[in-house]
Amino acid sequence: MSYKLHYAMLLEVKGMIDRGGVGFTAEKAAAALREMADRVEAQPDKLKEIFGSPLGAEVEDRWVLRSATLSNVIRKAAGGWVEVDAQDIDLEDTLPSSVIAERNLNPGPDGLWSRPEDIFGRPVLARLRLDNGEFAGQLDMREWLAVADEEDIAYCIERGWDFSEKVGEADPEEVINWSRNPLAYDANLERLNSQGIAHTTAIETDQLPFAIAYLDELRPGFIDRIGARPAEDAGVEP
Repeated sequence: MSYKLHYAMLLEVKGMIDRGGVGFTAEKAAAALREMADRVEAQPDKLKEIFGSPLGAEVEDRWVLRSATLSNVIRKAAGGWVEVDAQDIDLEDTLPSSVIAERNLNPGPDGLWSRPEDIFGRPVLARLRLDNGEFAGQLDMREWLAVADEEDIAYCIERGWDFSEKVGEADPEEVINWSRNPLAYDANLERLNSQGIAHTTAIETDQLPFAIAYLDELRPGFIDRIGARPAEDAGVEP
């Protein structure tokens, strides 16, 4: 998750004529803030000392268009794909899920909407398809596979790696604990759900090696316990 943190800082405002704040103006406040900014830039090693501990945090609704195959590769708002670290993503390269939904921004098969902190590694892709089979997007199943009960995962695998039913339970209005269903606020799903577009969600044949390799690392022995390993496992690392 990415978060918006709330800090309370002691701001030194100079030139006041009494202890009660008489004479406090927008100009003096702006000057104090600029002085604080100069201090932060001049002493980056003292950020924690200057800011202290955050008083609170809010989950941010920020999504970036990442590569469907390459780690840490995103598409810039101005165009072009670049390799970046998550902490170096510019705000202008992100969009809230509401904008993605309103504009119906389907990245196509080469990309998917991702939270900035999840651009690392290769995603385990589940494709979204309309009732007529048309490609409608895709999403990264890694986080859901990490927190879901093994019974739920096995249930989907037994149905041909079709996660439609469990993804359908990821309605934000019904989810109490986000950590138990991280797909509840997924921008790739919200783009379709907000328009009431029916779709299926499944990990398709070409993505199975990556899904199995990820589950092997995450839940050793699980695939074999449920008898879901293909006869010829490609053994592709996630």
